[in-house]
Amino acid sequence: MTFIKQNLFLVILAAVTLAGGGALLLLAHSGDLDDELAARAQVSDDLDAARKQGKLYTREFIEAQTNAAETDANNVAKARRDMVDLNRRNFQVLKLKPVGKSVDIPAFPFNAQQYDENALYFPFTKTYREEIRNLRESLKPTAAPTQADIEAQAAMFAPPSERAAGERDASPGRSFSEETRRQALEYLRMNNARKGCVYVEDDAFTVVFPEPVGTAQPDKLWAAMLSLWIQGDIVAAIRQTNDELLAKRGVRDPGVPDSAVKHLVNIRVGGYAGTTSKFTESPSAEPAGEAGDLTQAGCTKEYDLVAYNFTVVMTAEHLLALQQNLMRRNLHTIVKVEMTAPQTKPITPGATAGAAIAGDACYYGPEAVFEVKLYGQLLLLTDWERGLWDAQEKRWMQDFPPLMPKETLSTLPQAALRPEDAERLRGGKD
Repeated sequence: MTFIKQNLFLVILAAVTLAGGGALLLLAHSGDLDDELAARAQVSDDLDAARKQGKLYTREFIEAQTNAAETDANNVAKARRDMVDLNRRNFQVLKLKPVGKSVDIPAFPFNAQQYDENALYFPFTKTYREEIRNLRESLKPTAAPTQADIEAQAAMFAPPSERAAGERDASPGRSFSEETRRQALEYLRMNNARKGCVYVEDDAFTVVFPEPVGTAQPDKLWAAMLSLWIQGDIVAAIRQTNDELLAKRGVRDPGVPDSAVKHLVNIRVGGYAGTTSKFTESPSAEPAGEAGDLTQAGCTKEYDLVAYNFTVVMTAEHLLALQQNLMRRNLHTIVKVEMTAPQTKPITPGATAGAAIAGDACYYGPEAVFEVKLYGQLLLLTDWERGLWDAQEKRWMQDFPPLMPKETLSTLPQAALRPEDAERLRGGKD
């Protein structure tokens, strides 16, 4: 008490200061308090309005939304199953017949012991080469005349002034006039164009194994299998596009001028998108990764993407039909299309006999044509390509074994590997 009496003035001053500061603080925050109260009042009004209109989240509403979500999930699962079935149904692995045995052995899943014991490398590469030839023949191919063809035809067309005395036909290799060569070329252009439906270059296909071999790496065998599937779909789409046009026009004896797709220049299957993998070391087999760059897409835990491109000479009118026919065959996506004038390679007298000649030597008919390069991607579901693991049975499902060899699996990005893929690479789940 003595302290208070001695310092009464200071005590009164402190009390007044605290009271004034509190009042100022209350005034400063009164606006925020009003805003908060107004917001709460608005929420209360909204809830009351929703109650009156029957829009509150009732149990019935929540159940309806739950059922809708389950339906969506079931639809997504069904769509995935359908995509897996599309891969599996349309892409069948090669069946190999060992020497001296009557039972066919599936080429994949790859089993090194089985390949060695049954000497399957040679049957695989031999069958693969036969399938590539079958794809080519299915297009009803023809070829541009070679320099040797022109020389031989010019010898038949040569006038007496260009023949030796007593010769019925001039000998090939003579120096024929420009007019004689022109006549020979025009004849061969027309004649060869009627011999088939599509010009097909000698190196048109991506060929992983140019010749049958007695041994090969598993990843190269798998590259051959994938490239065969993709090229098979492209050839089938070309054939279907041509057949549809020929049927529409009622053409019975078709040739190149009657076709929509008139020239298959090349097919290049590059490898898995987003990786450095290449399916062949051939310099002409450029990695088709340019297509993947457009979408920035690559392999994931859900699917793998294989990039490719192919070049054809065709009429612009039927380009959409070609794309649609390809995409309907499997999970293909065309991500880029380039159109230019057809390249020409004039024939020169000094050309080597037998060398392939395109451009001026090809006759496409009266319709305008373009050289079209299409970049595509094939989507392969990992449940089918890498296998489906049954956790309960602790084994791969019988209908979905791991087709992709471990040597190929190891080239994929780590982020694209499923737990069962990583375990398989560590030596488990085989």
